[in-house]
Amino acid sequence: FTLANNDLATTDGMNLGLTGIQTAHLTSGPKNAVFTVTNWTGTGSLGGGGGGDTVVATKDANFTLTDNSLTTTDGMDLAMGGIHTADLRGGPGNNAFLVGGWTGGGFVSGGGGSDTLAAAKDANFSLTDNSLVTSDGMALALGGIQVAELTGGSGGSTFVVNNWGGLALLDGVGGTNAYLVNLRGSGFGVT
Repeated sequence: FTLANNDLATTDGMNLGLTGIQTAHLTSGPKNAVFTVTNWTGTGSLGGGGGGDTVVATKDANFTLTDNSLTTTDGMDLAMGGIHTADLRGGPGNNAFLVGGWTGGGFVSGGGGSDTLAAAKDANFSLTDNSLVTSDGMALALGGIQVAELTGGSGGSTFVVNNWGGLALLDGVGGTNAYLVNLRGSGFGVT
């Protein structure tokens, strides 16, 4: 599915022009489906049909991704069910990707600007230049992210930062926390 403010297309050849439509509800069949919502700024829902379904969005906006929804600051607000992979890409400006409520896989790319990835969850974190993995199942490949804000929960968290070239803000919040930081290059420090 490719959903935009002015049309809806599918890989089976359907192509519908849309006028004045502000809400869309799309559900896939049993095969793997990709829902591309780059040019959609309305509301609605995406329903995976049991396959390995993916949501894709490229926007110069801020994103909030959870297991049940994807919202962006350009007005898009989608409920989701059965979506296990997200491919989110920012634009030339500064973009924020809030992924604390996500436990699936995918890819997050900042594009241009100074881009931030933030996750607050009662889990353990492993961060590199190329990935963020958490103990609750989230596994994201990363590209073009300059700042990572990782916040643990009350149960205590382990933060492993290895070969990260950006700014990492780590907050254990509660419980007993562990910080394992391996710096690369020279001129870096921990305070």
